[in-house]
Amino acid sequence: MAQHSAALEGSVGVGDSETDIDVLGIVEQPIAFNPTRELFKHARQAGWKIVVERKNMVYELESSKEGKYELIK
Repeated sequence: MAQHSAALEGSVGVGDSETDIDVLGIVEQPIAFNPTRELFKHARQAGWKIVVERKNMVYELESSKEGKYELIK
């Protein structure tokens, strides 16, 4: 990353499958977008933002203090 003058500060990562877990684990703002079941489980445990898009509707789920997810948009 240093050779490209890149930093993780303020970084955002978007992934949709369990193969993205490692990358999402190092960014500041991980987003599971239309996640597979395995990524959804991991994102939920990690408290990551989860976004589900279906046709022309977008649902954003946010982790609450109790570890549950709430529909926020």
